[in-house]
Amino acid sequence: MRLLFLAHGFPPVQHSGTFRSAAFAKYLPAEGIEPYVVCGAPETFSRVPEYVGGNDANGADAGRVLRLDWHLEANGVSMPGVTRAMLRLPALNTVARRKITNRRVAELCRGARSWIRDVQPDVILATSPPVEALVAADAMSQEHGVPFVCDLRDPWTHFPWARYRHYIDFLLERRFERDVLNRAAKVIANTRAASELLVDRVGVD
Repeated sequence: MRLLFLAHGFPPVQHSGTFRSAAFAKYLPAEGIEPYVVCGAPETFSRVPEYVGGNDANGADAGRVLRLDWHLEANGVSMPGVTRAMLRLPALNTVARRKITNRRVAELCRGARSWIRDVQPDVILATSPPVEALVAADAMSQEHGVPFVCDLRDPWTHFPWARYRHYIDFLLERRFERDVLNRAAKVIANTRAASELLVDRVGVD
């Protein structure tokens, strides 16, 4: 089985989000699953240079790792003034953030599209955060007819440090989360509490 694996952080980048990704790449082949990794290039982590280590792909063959210009820009950076203004208002805040997310997702899909045709994966696995990985997996799944699996290392809308302008923004984002996750073939939660939250409060089937 060939698996297209979307993971923003991947060795040689070293932070808490990379260890789980590295473990997938290292141990899945023993189960007959060959991962092809799409991740952020080390230079896209320039704001946190201490995260960038050596050249070890940590279990994934170098020929199976595609490193893209996958920046996570801070809100308010490199965006039109109208979008920046929308970020300050309830409901429109969610619309503006969705536009930013969709722009990043489009860039990610564009970078990975030719690779998908070459690899012809049987399944897409995306690990989050960032949620762009999940949204991109959903988009590519619909475009290419390949099932996708969501791996949630942390909650999406219920992330402890998530900030919303208004409760309506939270509800809109939670509905978006529910729609994306319900299109997934499988959703992996890393704790029983996280699983119960997805079913009882987000509405994942």
